[in-house]
Amino acid sequence: MDSVLETPASSGPSSDSSAATSSPGFSLSYRRYVLGLLTVVYIVNFVDRQVLSILLESIKLDLGLSDTQLGLLSGTAFGLFYATLGIPIARLADIFSRKLVIVVSLALWSAMTALCGSASGFAMLLLYRVGVGVGEAGGSPPSHAVISDLFAPENRGAALGIFSLGVPVGILVGLLAGGWLDESLGWRTAFVVVGLPGLVLSVIVGRTLREPPRGMADGLVGATASHSAREVIAFLARSRSEHFLISPGELVHALLRLSALLLDGGDGPPAAPLQRGHARSLRGVAAHHARRPRPCETAPTAAAAASLVAIRQRWHVRVRRLLLGDCAQSTCHYLHGAT
Repeated sequence: MDSVLETPASSGPSSDSSAATSSPGFSLSYRRYVLGLLTVVYIVNFVDRQVLSILLESIKLDLGLSDTQLGLLSGTAFGLFYATLGIPIARLADIFSRKLVIVVSLALWSAMTALCGSASGFAMLLLYRVGVGVGEAGGSPPSHAVISDLFAPENRGAALGIFSLGVPVGILVGLLAGGWLDESLGWRTAFVVVGLPGLVLSVIVGRTLREPPRGMADGLVGATASHSAREVIAFLARSRSEHFLISPGELVHALLRLSALLLDGGDGPPAAPLQRGHARSLRGVAAHHARRPRPCETAPTAAAAASLVAIRQRWHVRVRRLLLGDCAQSTCHYLHGAT
């Protein structure tokens, strides 16, 4: 990791980026610390998102909910607000402090997760779940922006790849911890136990994270003007590279991910059918779901990083194959989750 994230000495534009990232107060060790801290935040993001899916059957039995209500809790209540508020909150991060957006979002989704344990009925649990979706919508965009300003372009892909490890690690921890806590202490305590650490983490982020100047890693410090959504869309429309990246394969992948997000929170079928149909213990169900392969979570990251490198070297055929392979993997995963 040291050699991957350390900016190599070179001449030309990359040397300017290296000089920018070595600004006072943003040493290599501190930048690694920030990357690790934001990765932990991303892990907590997916732990709090995922834990509900393993607790659904216990919640149903305790509160007397229907399967339709469980579907609303695990899919629509979270996915609708998470999908629609991501861009507006990312816009806030462009205008205001990205650190503040991360801290507030982390505190909000963690508090809402903990409060799920106090729900006395469907309406209250639905409201708390909506709060989780609103909070988590503000976690990823500002984190990506901070990481991009801390690491030069030649090292940025590796840094974002490490950050993306929060997805599988968070899913693993959320399922295993949720199953164990539910069987040992009950579903209400499980929500509280996984939610409270995020509140502590928000304090740590607020006290230790120093927001880098916008454009620091690209040598663009001072050029902090924010562009409107219309200007961004117009720029993408004029960019041949973006036309190439937004291929039919990527559009299919996006539609599959969006439908999965709205139907089941994006993480495959819930644990309840395995408990009902196969009489499996909750810990066994948690272990089964935790080890399921999730290519549609990891393939886009690898494809995007490879695509950026390939475009710079004009390897268009290889990029197209990567994108089509990503689409095929995502389709197979989606069909597997539907069975």
